[in-house]
Parts: sequence; structure tokens; C-alpha cells
Amino acid sequence: MPIIVGKQGPVGDPEKFVGWLDSLAVDITKISRGKGPSRAELEQAPLLASAHFAMRPLSCLVNAGGKDVLGPVMNGSHVWVIAPDEGWVRTLSGYYRLAPSRVGRH
Repeated sequence: MPIIVGKQGPVGDPEKFVGWLDSLAVDITKISRGKGPSRAELEQAPLLASAHFAMRPLSCLVNAGGKDVLGPVMNGSHVWVIAPDEGWVRTLSGYYRLAPSRVGRH
């Protein structure tokens, strides 16, 4: 998410973006120490039944044709952590669960 600065200052809500970055940094630190998301965090995470991985400057989630909570088409934020054997990914905005039939598929 680029932060756009106009003549009147930042456009949008850069503090929200900073919050996402802070949360991502905390989670990556925990993951690097061997502590992934809790069961409760994953239960609250959206389930992506038809997601697959695609590439742009960083990997991202693309969801086409599914009936997920987020709608039929989604081009989500960059993926920062992938745990295919555990069925989850961590994007800038949070954790997502991956349906077992889609984990590890391209």
C-alpha cells in the first residue's frame, strides 16, 4: 500500500498501515521463534476455499470463483509467511486459513 502525500499531507489512513506493519512485525518475530498463530487466531481467520498463489513483485493470494467470506474475486495483499503443511498464510492484514484441497497447489 503506497502512502500518498499531497499538498495537505498524507491521503488516506497511514496510521492504519503502520498498525498493520507493527502487527506483521510482531507475528514474524513470533514465527521466527517457532510460535505460529494460535488455534483461536486461525479459527477467527477467513477461510479461502479457492485461493492459489500467484506472483507479482512479492507473492500474493488470488481468489477467483470461490464463495469465500471476502467475495468471489480477491487479489489480496502480499504474502509474508506461508505454512502450507499447517494450512495458513500471513499477509499484511492478517492470517488466512487455506482449505486443505488447495494447500501447496499452483
